[in-house]
This record gives sequence, structure tokens and C-alpha cells, in this order.
Amino acid sequence: MTPVLNWIKSHLLIVIMCAISVIVLPVVIFASSSWNARIAKQIADRVNAQNTKIRNASSTTVTVKPLVPGAPAIEDNMTVNEKMLEEYRVVREQIKQDATELEQWVVAVNRAGKEQQLVPGLLPEPSRAEINELPFRIHGAFIRAHEELLRQVGAGMPPDPESVQEQLVEYERNYRRSQFNVDSQTMLSDSEQKKLSEAMTARRLAIYAQAAQEYSVFADISVFNLEQWQSQNPPDKFRWYEWQHTYWVNLDLMQAVAKANRVDDLPTTIAGRPSSVIKRVVTINPQSLFGGATEGSYQPGGADPGQPMGMGPEGMGMGPEGTAMGPEGGAMVSKFGRFEGGEAPTPGASSSPAPAADPGAYADANQPFPPDFTKSISGRPAKTGLYDKRTVNLTLIVDSSRLQDVFKAFHSTNFMSVVGFKTSPLDVTRDLAQGFYYGPDPVIEVELEIETLWLRDWTVDLMPPPVRTFYGIVEPAPEG
Repeated sequence: MTPVLNWIKSHLLIVIMCAISVIVLPVVIFASSSWNARIAKQIADRVNAQNTKIRNASSTTVTVKPLVPGAPAIEDNMTVNEKMLEEYRVVREQIKQDATELEQWVVAVNRAGKEQQLVPGLLPEPSRAEINELPFRIHGAFIRAHEELLRQVGAGMPPDPESVQEQLVEYERNYRRSQFNVDSQTMLSDSEQKKLSEAMTARRLAIYAQAAQEYSVFADISVFNLEQWQSQNPPDKFRWYEWQHTYWVNLDLMQAVAKANRVDDLPTTIAGRPSSVIKRVVTINPQSLFGGATEGSYQPGGADPGQPMGMGPEGMGMGPEGTAMGPEGGAMVSKFGRFEGGEAPTPGASSSPAPAADPGAYADANQPFPPDFTKSISGRPAKTGLYDKRTVNLTLIVDSSRLQDVFKAFHSTNFMSVVGFKTSPLDVTRDLAQGFYYGPDPVIEVELEIETLWLRDWTVDLMPPPVRTFYGIVEPAPEG
């Protein structure tokens, strides 16, 4: 052993290195295999990620939102490349252009024929030089506009009883002279009296029928139930706007009546051939816009009941430093009245805190409005922030065989919908005694409930400041 030990001692470095090699080699072999597996996994993961990106690029789902909210979107799988991106941009631009044109068309339809104010310069506010003059003109212009509207649609009424009586007296005198050769004081036999009575009845009907052949529909100013104004003071700004708005509503309604009473684009008459579909407008009752609100009674909700509200230059409730108070103590509101918090103030309400906000009071204009069929068969919400819905009740006398033409005429005029109707038999003899001759065709009485829509895109520009405040419309703060 001594030579071996001596050799080990003399070659100690070699021995140590050999020992290290024997010990380390298995460890290195194990570590190497472990490292190879890890590197292989990293490479495989990197390759899979690249493959996924390639697959995604070659089969990308492209979604184009619909023009109409709630409609299905357009989706397709395609390869992403410059040509696809360019076509996508073209589609997006076309949709944007179509949406703009559609909006312009809708507003134009809603506003058609309503460009002229009853009193030019009154809405939304007259100038300082005209503030003491123009408000006094609005009611007279309101009445005259409806009289002109009746004339335009060919409306009229039966001849007044005095005129009819004068014609009948003259007719009886001539009939006695020509048929019996007697004067008006001479007693007639029973047979002669019967013949005279029949002739007088026929003559009365002829007078009524003649009037019915001169008009397209029976109607006069009373059917509109227009508010009277006898005060020496000018009406307030709520009335300015409501009277203007009421005229717009009645304008569309009477245009629908005229549309129903046209054949081959020519106006018909009540007892003509062809005859009118709508024989008579009995009454028109639009829903009030403000529920009787006036500048003096209106105060927006949301103020501290212990603190009196300041009065701004419009006589309306104002917040600190003259800022308009919004609902729920100044909740922010968008341009067209969509409340981001709180509910619309109630006209005539006290300055007590406003009620809890109704989440459905003003909907997001970018989403379809959820229908509410508990309030109307149309499902349209009354408050959307985009339009004001005003319901009107009408009573008409119509040709019973052409009721569908009545519905069609209203549905095709502006944005009106018949959401309810009721028919009733009519005592024609009662109406005939008052001079309303409807011709030989059978007629019925129809009560209609009609919804009319008014887009704020254009009506908001004519709203006086108190009306805007009532609707919760807050003007954006000036920049800077």
C-alpha cells in the first residue's frame, strides 16, 4: 500500500480531480437533462403562442354594431390585412353617414311645417325691446292659427238655424203659391198639409246636404277646446310654449284628417261621391304639457325646506349665485334632459326634498328603451330625454266601412300612433236635427287615443328657460 499512498500523495491534484469527476458527472448529467426539458418546454410554449397569434390573425371575428339599437350586430371571421381594414373603415363610415342622414330625416319629418312661430321672436325669449309687446300677441295668434288651419283642411259647419229657417219660410211661401195657389195664411186640408210637410222635410235635408257637399269635414274652432285668456296681464312662459306646442299637435292631427279625406290626392266632401272618410271632428283634447304649471307656482324639488329659494331673472328657483337648481339638489343632466341622478321636478311642487329617483325615468339614448306596456300599448316610455310624448284624445264621426283608412291616415302623419279606440253607434237623427248631414253611408262615433312624439333635437331650441328647467335641461357650462 505504501507505494500507492506515496503515488497518491505525489499526485494529489490528479486524485482530487478524478474524485470530483466521479462525483459531479452524474449530477451534471441529471441537471443537463432537466435543463433540456425546461428549455424544450419554453420553446414549445413560445411556438404555441406564435401559432395562436397566427391563427387569430388569420381568423379574426369582426363585429359591426347595428344602426338601430337592439338590432343584431353583424359578425364574421376573416383574415386581418390591409384590405380588410380598409373595407372595415368604409363600412364604419357608411354606417356613420347613414345614421347622420337618418337622424336628419327624422328631425325634418317631425319639424316639417312648424318652422314659423305663432309670434315670431317670442320663443324662446323675446328681446328686451319686445318683452312688453310680443307676449300680448300670443293668444290672438293662437286662435287665428287654428281658424286658418280649419280653412286649409276644408272644414265647416252646418248652416245656422236662423238661416235655415229663413230659407224654409221662403220655400213654404213659394210652395203654397205654386202647388195650392194659396197664401201662407190659408188653412190647408189634411192631404195638402201632409204633402207640404213632406216637401218641407225634403227641402231641409237638401239645405243640409248642400252644406255637406261644400266641406271635407264638419269642424269649427270649438272642437279644439282652446284655452281662453281674458286677463289684462300677459300669459306666462309656460303658456307661450304650451300654446305653440298645442298648435303643432293640432296641425298634425288636422293634416291626418285631411289625408284620410282624400281620394287620388284630391279632397273629398262629406256627402260627395266619393265621400269623406271622417265626416266630423267632434272634439280634440291634448294632454297638458305641464299639468297647469305656471311661473309663479313652479319650484323645482330638491331644495332644503328650511331655506327659501332664490329667484333668478326668470322668476324660477335658482341655486347659489344664480345657478339653476337641478333635481335631487342639483343632479347633473345632459343636454336633452336625461337625468344622471334624481327625477324631473314637478311643477307646482313645494321646496321639500324630491322623491327618490326613478331609474327608468330617463333612459340612455345609446341603448334601446325598454318597453313599458303597463302605461301604453305602444310600450313607449313617457320620459326618454330624447322626445316628449303627448297623448291626445279625439272623438270623430266616420264612415263605418272605412275605419282602417282612419288609422292609416294617423299612422302615416309625423310620429303618431293610435294606441286605443272605442266605437259607438250613432243616433243620426239627433245630429241631423242639428244640421249634420253625413250622407247615405252608415257612420259610427269613434274615440281615439293617439300618442304624438316631439323630438327635443329641435324643440329644445324654442323652450323658454323655465320650461327647460321644468324638463331638467341644464345648459352646459361655458368653456374656460
